[in-house]
Amino acid sequence: MAGMQGPGHEWRRRCRLHWRHMPDLQRRRFTSNTRLGPLLRLARRWLRPADTAVLDELCASWRADKDRSTALDLKQRGNDSFKARDYLQALSLYTKGLRYMPADSPECALLYANRSAALYQLHRYQSPQQRFVCAASAAALCWALQHRRPQGDGVGTLGQGARLAALGVAVLRHMLQLQCNAQAITVLHDTGEGAGSVRDTREVCVGTALYCWASLLNHSCQPNTTASFQGTRITLRATEPIPAGEQVLHCYGPHWSRQCVGDRRKSLQTQYYFWCECSACVREGGEGSPAPQAQFLCRPCGSALSLEEGGYRCVRCAQLVPPQSLQQQLQQLRLQMEGAGNMDSTHTDTALAQLQQCQADAQSLLPAQHPLHGEIDDSLARVYATHGEWGAAAQHLQRSVHAVELQYGTGSVELAQQLLKLAQVLFNSRSVCEAESVIDRAIPLLTTHYGADHDTVAELRAMNSCLRSLPGRR
Repeated sequence: MAGMQGPGHEWRRRCRLHWRHMPDLQRRRFTSNTRLGPLLRLARRWLRPADTAVLDELCASWRADKDRSTALDLKQRGNDSFKARDYLQALSLYTKGLRYMPADSPECALLYANRSAALYQLHRYQSPQQRFVCAASAAALCWALQHRRPQGDGVGTLGQGARLAALGVAVLRHMLQLQCNAQAITVLHDTGEGAGSVRDTREVCVGTALYCWASLLNHSCQPNTTASFQGTRITLRATEPIPAGEQVLHCYGPHWSRQCVGDRRKSLQTQYYFWCECSACVREGGEGSPAPQAQFLCRPCGSALSLEEGGYRCVRCAQLVPPQSLQQQLQQLRLQMEGAGNMDSTHTDTALAQLQQCQADAQSLLPAQHPLHGEIDDSLARVYATHGEWGAAAQHLQRSVHAVELQYGTGSVELAQQLLKLAQVLFNSRSVCEAESVIDRAIPLLTTHYGADHDTVAELRAMNSCLRSLPGRR
């Protein structure tokens, strides 16, 4: 590996000489700065034309044959060492991988990110001297990108500025890769739908931001954390007890309750360049995984339809149904349901009749575990609540709660939102014991996902206090 040492060692030595000769006041000023801009400006003040000339000479004398397959092998070995918590070995392997990886390869960004994670685990982020070396290197790169141009004619030979520009492209590629780790900022939004004091809420995305510490968390399709936002501030809370030494896991987007294992893995491979082996993917994708549930029913006999080449075949009567026909029926059901839900309060009877027909059609087309049943029950509950028929609304919401729990899990934010609606309906129907039971279940879930000071938690606590102050109750 003698030919793969690169110019880094000599450049670091030169930067350390600058650091030793720097006055104490300048050192303290540099050490006290945590923002990138001031650090770069301070580093540039100590750069001389001779420094950039040395960097040119070092880059010109550095030759490295690029080999993507070797780089990927080193990256994988680095990942194995990282998982084994041998961070020093992982750092070495990632660094070697960068030397072999072509500068225009997208995997460069991942190697830089992995190398940063290894350095973080080794606590190599507080040395003022190391920060100066990094800032001086970045300052030299910025100066080169601003003041130099490729030399030579056409595409023949390029000067040192072009080589530094190529390095700049690699750095910028790494920075652009960070958008993959961007966090969608979501808030709980009142849709304006529902009746009276029953609120229909939905999480909506209001922006995207980079959170450095949140980006350090590994992905799981079944994470043990949940994120909430207050303005631009992110708060991550555990959704279950996390034993000491276990990973704190965050979901990068693909979630077990919203996508099948094949779609999740494909999405993560495309965006983040890794094959997901989280507990949910291993469970669903392994040989011992349960058989997939039926998606449709046979209308003539009500039995499950099994997917095979050419369409869906009934397990009882062997009738073959084209998949296009089933998808069209499902799409028509959704359109009818959405149309009924969009009717204003003056057409509630029409909406109710349309939703009841949707429910009958869904029962003959879809198995009991299909999430559309829960969505129809939720829409029916909203219409009954508009009529003031709280008992009927509560019955449909209870079925909707059950469907949401099956689809998203007992600790999901979707279940928390549905329990909030059920509590409001039971409160309005004066079903005291049932309302208290649902409130006691909803408050811990909403607190986990939004915090103890959130409006929804305060509302439920106020409802509980009101119920307990009723005559005849202690």
